[in-house]
Amino acid sequence: MTRFLTVFLAVVLTGTFAVPASAQGVATSFTELRLLVGAGDTATIRRHGGEESKGKILSLSPTSIALLTHGERRDFDEGDVSTIVQRRQDSLRNGALWGAGVASVLFGIGLAQVCEGECPSALLATGILFYGGLGAGIGVGIDALVTSPSVIYERASSSSRLHLSPLVGRHRGGVAVSMAF
Repeated sequence: MTRFLTVFLAVVLTGTFAVPASAQGVATSFTELRLLVGAGDTATIRRHGGEESKGKILSLSPTSIALLTHGERRDFDEGDVSTIVQRRQDSLRNGALWGAGVASVLFGIGLAQVCEGECPSALLATGILFYGGLGAGIGVGIDALVTSPSVIYERASSSSRLHLSPLVGRHRGGVAVSMAF
């Protein structure tokens, strides 16, 4: 039983703390940016001189973006913008995995101490499923409250000839290919 518990805890820890590889798209043109944000979204625009403007996006075209900041409309051409940042919600998936993993491991360790290696497998499985589910719910709840600033647009450098960017949006996904001559 102790060997089973050790192997099970190792599998849970490995599966819980492994981080999946995923790419969040960073647009390099306003055409690509339209897949990530739209009118009504809040964003911070950074110009080349370092000036920042935060507000709601009023409109977005392939060459310009209009922002409502402090009750005033401001228009920015694509050439004037160096980066655009938006607060994005943290992934709920990793919160569920962390919560389930931590709760399952703590339950397993606690049960191993109480039973001293003589625990019925059904009790172990039921407890890990119950406390793992409870921990997953707590982890999702915590991650739902976490947001962080993410760069969603960055002006392409002039030295780049061919640029491939993954694009991930609310209901869209794809790959953007841009070529400079």
